[in-house]
Amino acid sequence: MIVYLGDFFDKSELNAMEITAIRDLRWAKKIPHYFLVGNHELYGKSENISLNSLNVLSGIKDFYVLYCPFQLDNLYFLPYDNYKGDKIENIFS
Repeated sequence: MIVYLGDFFDKSELNAMEITAIRDLRWAKKIPHYFLVGNHELYGKSENISLNSLNVLSGIKDFYVLYCPFQLDNLYFLPYDNYKGDKIENIFS
């Protein structure tokens, strides 16, 4: 498993050359890749975390874009969001 901990991109809007370069990278095969959405991937000031530049990766086999808190075995993933004071133990309960 490979986990990218947010801010994989430094901006939310990607141009055609950047998208093509991402698609042409030689990614590790047969290994799941998890991408946590960071604040740099979010579109503008949108509070909709699903509007992000990581979506360009979502069609690649074994790639998973994490928009919301996620638990995998004993690992807990918390992508960027405005949790408005929620305590961490409440988010994963």
